[in-house]
Amino acid sequence: MLKKIITGLLVIILILICFIFKLIKQDSNGVHISEIAKKISTETIINVQEQGADSTGFSDSTKSFQKAIDSLGKSGGIIFIPKGTFLLEQIQIPSYVQLVGSGKGTILKSKPNSDKPLIVLKSKTAQMVYLRDFTIDGNREYQSSSKARGIEFINTRSAEEMKKKSILKEHDARHYIENIYISETKGDGLYIEGRGESQIKGLQVLRSDGIGIHSNAQDNWFTDCSSGESGIYGIFVGDAATNSRYVNCKAWFSGRVNSDQGDGFHLTASRIVLTGSEAQDNSKHGFVFAGNDIVGYGLLAEANGWQYGTRIRREDGTGFVFYGATNCNLQGVAADRFVDSKEKSHQAFAIQLLNQSRGNHIDVTSRGMRLNTIPSDQINDNNKINITDNKEIN
Repeated sequence: MLKKIITGLLVIILILICFIFKLIKQDSNGVHISEIAKKISTETIINVQEQGADSTGFSDSTKSFQKAIDSLGKSGGIIFIPKGTFLLEQIQIPSYVQLVGSGKGTILKSKPNSDKPLIVLKSKTAQMVYLRDFTIDGNREYQSSSKARGIEFINTRSAEEMKKKSILKEHDARHYIENIYISETKGDGLYIEGRGESQIKGLQVLRSDGIGIHSNAQDNWFTDCSSGESGIYGIFVGDAATNSRYVNCKAWFSGRVNSDQGDGFHLTASRIVLTGSEAQDNSKHGFVFAGNDIVGYGLLAEANGWQYGTRIRREDGTGFVFYGATNCNLQGVAADRFVDSKEKSHQAFAIQLLNQSRGNHIDVTSRGMRLNTIPSDQINDNNKINITDNKEIN
């Protein structure tokens, strides 16, 4: 009898082991990992020069690039771009395609008089597009249209639509952008919209006439990114970019074209986490919190409120501005390195609380503000404010 019981238990254990092993081989959608590997190619590699792309930058390589990309088919693969300059109108990237360069020496250059973004998605349901290790030259001197962005990734916001078109039955975009340098665009450097879970790492944008880094996509990561000398905002987090995270990012010299839109970081989305980041020398404000439920920790706002080039200083330039914000938490430092110079400080205030901001917790140390840490008429009981003002320390 005991032998039968033991045998029965062993059979049950064996069945459970088989069931668990089956689960391990599946992703969260119940798709076998081995099936995923068959559906997405990481072994097919095509060199764009083999498709006729011109690395001298003299002739248009758009058709050669698109031919190489389209030849990968539905399973995707890798498009390799060697060092050189490639003149392009626009290239469209479908799902599961990786566009990989050889570092900063690989340059994708926009054609003159372009009214199109240089790199876009093939469709609004494209997912898992991977861009890595190259430079985008927007050729700004020969452009007139703000549509001429560097990268424009626009996905649908519909999870059902994404999942329906996905080989993996995945409902998010999950793009990956890494080690990309974008310069001289007439429009935004990067614009991203729609479904999220994308990761942007080591993105540098310099001298765009639009916004440097512009997000309207939810649930994304931005790590080690910077935006410098943008025409308007450095980093703009739009209403739809909720639940995103920004880590170790910097915006500087924003507002080169229009100082009234020259904030370093401007956040209108809610539920944003911003850590270890800096806003320096932006022509209007450093950080603007215009959404709700925002966490800002370890932030530095330094010498904002003046326009590089014209050296015109604003009367209201502020390190941290809360504009209609509720339930935000800030820990940071406001400083101005010009405090001991002949020009004196550029940053007028450490903090401003505007448009009925309430329920926020603010902990800031301040040194060198031109006027005050906070306008006296903005101090009230609607927010919990802890300011350490180091006026006496030079």
